[in-house]
Amino acid sequence: METDSLDTSDPSFRRTPAAVGTACLLLGFLLAAVVLTVRLNADWGHLGSVIARNPVLCWGMSIGLMLGGIALIKQASHDEMDWAPALRGPRFRQAVLYIRSECPLCDEAVRTLKPYRPYLPRIAKVDVDNDSELKERFGTCVPVLELDGRVRFRGHVNETLLRRLIEGSPPARG
Repeated sequence: METDSLDTSDPSFRRTPAAVGTACLLLGFLLAAVVLTVRLNADWGHLGSVIARNPVLCWGMSIGLMLGGIALIKQASHDEMDWAPALRGPRFRQAVLYIRSECPLCDEAVRTLKPYRPYLPRIAKVDVDNDSELKERFGTCVPVLELDGRVRFRGHVNETLLRRLIEGSPPARG
């Protein structure tokens, strides 16, 4: 069984979506401004002629960049958590996240769990495809989060239920 720990100490994880989102948003506004000036008969040379021939495509790219930027910024701000349980400290003694490589739901589970690091033990990631017994046990129903030997989430880590589970569990001793 091959395990990989879930390292959440990398601060660039939170800054990257916000920076990329800001860049996309700015590029979207810049493209919109260029398209608008071309539509108002400004001379942009070859770029202007390309935009004049494809205004719908350019407006679509501009709006797409803006919406994508907003989504990335919103995701980054969502990662900044303002919730905390009444009692501080980690819960549980052991946490295992069963995943598959190239699994979008597994990636989402990792992102969901990251802000809760102060309340969870170090999470071991286990790829079920590397172990035939685990592959048979979990099938295609991953991610699976196991806390202290009990399966708590299967297929999706629900953030509201995770908060309730953390709040309802006393801090681990020792």
